[in-house]
Amino acid sequence: MMERTGIDEHILIHCLDGAGWVEVAGRRWPLAAGGLAICPAGQPHAYAADSADPWTIRWVHFRGDGCIGLLEHLGLSTTNPVLCAGPSAGAEALLRDCCRILGGGYSYPLLLRASLSLASFLAALLAPDAGLAPAEGCRSGERSELDAASILRL
Repeated sequence: MMERTGIDEHILIHCLDGAGWVEVAGRRWPLAAGGLAICPAGQPHAYAADSADPWTIRWVHFRGDGCIGLLEHLGLSTTNPVLCAGPSAGAEALLRDCCRILGGGYSYPLLLRASLSLASFLAALLAPDAGLAPAEGCRSGERSELDAASILRL
């Protein structure tokens, strides 16, 4: 289990397989395959894999001036930190690329490439066919429509 009182970066967790949970601001949400969770910057949080069906996750820490607005458009917040994104090989490849780039170090060119990969991953989730839904009972493959008007306001 990972537990923190809050850090100055957001943490995005993408559950690839299995299950676990994320706790933000004192409330716990289940996270299953296909789910995304945010641990917002500055918020106490904890997360762990399920003991019976441990997860496989990919995660990334990030921060920046536009992060809060983008997370709000995705519907991720302290009061709703988990979404069901469903399977998306294209989006998954973008986040995998971001993590791979960061494995090469933290030079400015690599950080720039990683941030662009993360932005592309988040933008792929905003695409009209991304179909995000609140993650209560999220199951891999479960999807719903995202509000097109909120996308256009970006």
